[in-house]
Amino acid sequence: TSNVTITFPKARNGIEVEINKLHASGTVFLQTASTNDTILGQSLPVSFTLANASLRFKAFGVDWRII
Repeated sequence: TSNVTITFPKARNGIEVEINKLHASGTVFLQTASTNDTILGQSLPVSFTLANASLRFKAFGVDWRII
């Protein structure tokens, strides 16, 4: 299994995104489509490697936060 990059849509109107990682191998990189948006307050890509992880994000203003 290889790495995967997921690009979030523009953060707006409280939209939500859920990411599920089923396998231990590989890393999931999260990035934003808009240069003005952030994920967890960071403008750089965010990553996670934990197997069987399920993360749900919601747009709050221009920031994607875990809910």
